[in-house]
Amino acid sequence: MPNKLPNLFLIGAMKSGTSTLAKCLSVHPEIFMSEPKETHFFVDELGAKRGWQWYRDLFANAGDVPFVAEASTTYSMLPRFAGVPERIARHCPQARIIYIVRDPVVRAISHYWHMVRWHGESRAMADGIRANPHWLDYSDYARQLTPYWRLFGRDRVYVLTLEEFSIRPIEEMARLLRWLGVDVAPAAQSASLRENETPAEVRVARAPLARLAHAPIVRQSIQWAPYRLRNYAWRWLSKPVDHWREQTQSVIEMLRPNAQLQANELARQLGRDFPQWTTLWGTTAPNLAPGIAAEDAASLPAAPLRLPQATS
Repeated sequence: MPNKLPNLFLIGAMKSGTSTLAKCLSVHPEIFMSEPKETHFFVDELGAKRGWQWYRDLFANAGDVPFVAEASTTYSMLPRFAGVPERIARHCPQARIIYIVRDPVVRAISHYWHMVRWHGESRAMADGIRANPHWLDYSDYARQLTPYWRLFGRDRVYVLTLEEFSIRPIEEMARLLRWLGVDVAPAAQSASLRENETPAEVRVARAPLARLAHAPIVRQSIQWAPYRLRNYAWRWLSKPVDHWREQTQSVIEMLRPNAQLQANELARQLGRDFPQWTTLWGTTAPNLAPGIAAEDAASLPAAPLRLPQATS
């Protein structure tokens, strides 16, 4: 008998606590999470080339659990990766979809820092975001959700926010598990889980050396070097970056108008508001619970933002 295919997909959003949520799901006895959790299989440009046997083998040990899951943030990256919802629906028509979102401006800023840390981005924040408008597409949550609603129905698509999940992890996890129809008792385990913590110091490649430091041939050459040597080389090729100094008011104000429109559309579609998305509405930033998604907390403004109130 062929191995099972997933019937539960955590599709993103990128930099919105997906690693923590996937970990919470993976420890539930009625849910099997693939390893790696991000297969990217239904993205033609990425995982699809590995073939169906590779994909099915990821779930070979699932056993007789109600839910077999994977968590690929590339499944909510329209228009860059098109056709993903349709491929999932074609092969896994009974699937359920989970989508965790966050303040869209803060998500874009966190995306920038991800590119700084892992992909050699060395431009100023505003310049980097302007040069990569697809980063903002990933914060247009209603746009990403629309094909999933159309293909799977709204009753099989679950949306939650990182802010609420961070503040009330047990309650939010229990609500999600009830939606899945599985035992809610394991929800308490989520309170102590954390994934992808940002280190105290984030470093960016010095501009003249950025391309060298992140060139594929260089990265491949040093991957076998001892850790201490690799760490020393990276520190020599890079400089520390101050999160808060770089996350300027001007960047937030640059992103806010369009993000407000997109958030309002999401609110209309879901029939709920998002007052906790404070960079949009000009109130103070929430304090995230220390045990959940420390990486995401690092992307929030360090001090309350004093922004003008949004106008209708």
